[in-house]
Amino acid sequence: MRGVPPPIKACFMHYVYVIKSLRLKKIYIGFTSDLRRRIKEHNNRQGGKYTKNKGPFKLIYYEAYGSSKDAKRREDNLKLHKKAYAQLKNRITESLNEP
Repeated sequence: MRGVPPPIKACFMHYVYVIKSLRLKKIYIGFTSDLRRRIKEHNNRQGGKYTKNKGPFKLIYYEAYGSSKDAKRREDNLKLHKKAYAQLKNRITESLNEP
């Protein structure tokens, strides 16, 4: 058919996020396709093994990606490479300390 646009595919974002335990002052890095739901899960003790008993949490940083593959790659990069993690940590610290 002429003049009819192709169907639009739903565009879902995928997120790499950093949360901080308000009780223990530790941070956790994860990824999800539903950021609000995932933060609620962490705060309701439905998070992963690591975060289950460490809440409450505050979202301190996130990055959005168009594909889950890219988000997972970034999460792995931050968890496995100290330099990438240190750079992100410095960026977060600097932005939180700004007046």
